[in-house]
Amino acid sequence: MDIYPEGYLAILNTAVIYSFMNDYDKSLNYYNFLTYLYADDPEGYFGAGKILFLKSDYKNALENVFIAHIMYVNTNNTDYIKDSEHLISLMYKELKEKGMLDLFNEVAEKFNIKINEDENQNQ
Repeated sequence: MDIYPEGYLAILNTAVIYSFMNDYDKSLNYYNFLTYLYADDPEGYFGAGKILFLKSDYKNALENVFIAHIMYVNTNNTDYIKDSEHLISLMYKELKEKGMLDLFNEVAEKFNIKINEDENQNQ
């Protein structure tokens, strides 16, 4: 960061590095900064969603991941769509195990996200 402290990739890479170091607060700060600077790019939302989920901030995690998923769908990038669908499925399963499907469904409805229950049972 000392050589090129600015720019999209520098910010994204810093967020990822802090997440690998389990410094979720710093990682989240960088992902949030990324969404502030690049609001039309899904990567900041996707990363923030993962970190927020690890921090048990489920509502905000879901909102961020759903925003990213919608952006991926709108760009028709099938690889990223698969990644976001996989993460959404994992979040669904964990919240189901915690008895928190009402929260999942509430946030999903807000973003018009439809869940295929059969697919989630098989993963």
